[in-house]
Amino acid sequence: MDHEFLQQFNKSFARLSGEPVILYGLGPLTKFLAENAGLIPFKIVALLDRDLTSGSMYGFDIISIEQIEQYSRNIVIAAQLSNCRMIYKRISYLEKNGVSIFYPNGNQPKGATDSSLLSTEDLEKSKDLLFAAMDKHDIISFDIFDTALMRKCLLPDAVSTILNEQPNLPSEQSAMMETKFALEKELLIPRADILDAFNYAKSKGKKIIFASDMYYSKKQLSDVLLHNGYNGYSDIFVSSELKKSKESGELWEYLSTLYRPEQVLHIGDHQLCDCLIPEKFGFTTFYIKSSLELMQATGFDDVISAASTPADYFALGLVADKLFNSPFALHGTHGKLRIDSGFLFGYTFFGSLTSSFVRWILDSACENKEESLLFFGRDGYIWSKVYDVITDSLGLTAPVNKYFYTSRRAVSGASAIDENGIALVLQLYMNGNLTIQKMILNFFGVEVPLDHINKVKCNQMNARDILDYVLDNHKDAIISNARMELENFKAYLKRERIPESFGATDFVISGRTQQLLEKILGHSFHTYCYTKTTSKEASASNGDSNYFQYCTDSSSPYTTKDSLGASHVFGEAVYTAPHGQVLCFDKNGGPVFETLEYDVSQIANIHSGILAFAKDMLTHVDAAPSRQFSDLLYAKIFSNSIAITEKVTDSLMCIDSFNDVKERLTI
Repeated sequence: MDHEFLQQFNKSFARLSGEPVILYGLGPLTKFLAENAGLIPFKIVALLDRDLTSGSMYGFDIISIEQIEQYSRNIVIAAQLSNCRMIYKRISYLEKNGVSIFYPNGNQPKGATDSSLLSTEDLEKSKDLLFAAMDKHDIISFDIFDTALMRKCLLPDAVSTILNEQPNLPSEQSAMMETKFALEKELLIPRADILDAFNYAKSKGKKIIFASDMYYSKKQLSDVLLHNGYNGYSDIFVSSELKKSKESGELWEYLSTLYRPEQVLHIGDHQLCDCLIPEKFGFTTFYIKSSLELMQATGFDDVISAASTPADYFALGLVADKLFNSPFALHGTHGKLRIDSGFLFGYTFFGSLTSSFVRWILDSACENKEESLLFFGRDGYIWSKVYDVITDSLGLTAPVNKYFYTSRRAVSGASAIDENGIALVLQLYMNGNLTIQKMILNFFGVEVPLDHINKVKCNQMNARDILDYVLDNHKDAIISNARMELENFKAYLKRERIPESFGATDFVISGRTQQLLEKILGHSFHTYCYTKTTSKEASASNGDSNYFQYCTDSSSPYTTKDSLGASHVFGEAVYTAPHGQVLCFDKNGGPVFETLEYDVSQIANIHSGILAFAKDMLTHVDAAPSRQFSDLLYAKIFSNSIAITEKVTDSLMCIDSFNDVKERLTI
């Protein structure tokens, strides 16, 4: 944290200028803000913590939850954004008492369902209720667009955007309309529950008609309906040929001369044209919501608004089809979208972001003329598979893809071959929460007997004293083990024929692991990462010029506005491989893994969803969705309008055995 961080922080909290604020948490950010209290917009009045409820720290009183109202109604969570969601869930009940809670980037938690878009009647409707209504009528009428059919790009306006991207468009108007119709036909898919209702009506011997306000001809609509499984109806009534519309009421007036309105049930998604107006003419109606309306009702407005490219629109449509193809998707859910499978979780929230990120890796590596790409374990496991899907589908000549076993433990253990190597590892990775004994085991793979010094935590001694202790007492054992691990690491490089020149991929990095790997290899390499955090400890010899970041707004774990950057532990949990951390290599160059102590089967299902999304996207468009769109879609994981079941969340584990962290993530 530095002057640049302080500037960004102050900009985010300008609206609280002069206001009293309680800081939640006693970690590094609180310490920094306390030490710079005179330079920030708000006035720190007290500190709050889960474990301590009295005393003082950094010059401020620590208070209990019960004392909050005596000090302020503003709380800033002073923690890394990846931890803020869990803290917020712990104290969110305070908002009912008028307390405002802020994340350290200035954002306030949000994401409630827009209940104004969902009535009790909407939530109670089901396919069974629809079938029961159909049983009471002899004639069943269906609206077409957004009722019987939906678009793969979801939005009607998106069709024109996609059309304008087509090469060699005709200039003559009638030819252009034919081209647009051909595209629209390709983009339309049935809403499965409505197709079921159509077939149910046929099985019951009902007369079936379609009524639509649309500029396409009756013949064209018949072609589209047949293409999507709607066959065996009596007639189509379309405004373009009758010169009468549902909206004006003239089409309903005309239908009332052909059929007895009390015998007709009309099913549609437009409250005015498909419900209120036909009801004036005596027709019974059954209102259903379009996929778009269901998305809006469950908090996807910002995602919908962010879609701007054909790839964005197709990604939006793919997700809408998976979540809201059924007009009854929210039945029995109290208005919350229920995600109950790893496949759906991966497809919906990580599919677009992963496709976008991996496509960026591909484009960047090609631009830099990389011959090979090493997808670093364990985050790169699923990325390498998506990379293959993209390159195979597009038929590209691309850098050769190889999944590469490595980890902090593997490079730190193989780097400590002399005193300087030991000192560098400790400088880069020192963790105050580990005991010195545990640190030696985790960093160097050497078990040492417990003594009166190494039983204490690293934060209870200064770094120089720790280094002196390690060198005086355990240097020989560490160096002996390191030289063996280095030889085995080189055996792995030789066995796998790792080229001397390559680009590498990684997720959220500081540069420490890259620095040690460069030391082992004897040369530098490009790293293509989601983001690179600032690190005073890491000072790789090649500087920042060899790091390429997909997201440049995640350098600080406190102030980033990027959703995945702010909660990267969820990305690490999802992107993990089905094997444990690589500890080292055996003499034949085979990886030696830690033992996994949790079930990864659901992670495999999540990966299947990510891969399926990538494949589905490429059937429609060569490009990837935009980063902004994809990040907003990912952020819906944390929306209050979405309920992700324990079946999915129980598989999301933050496992960092290097630092002795094992935690089940909560959403």
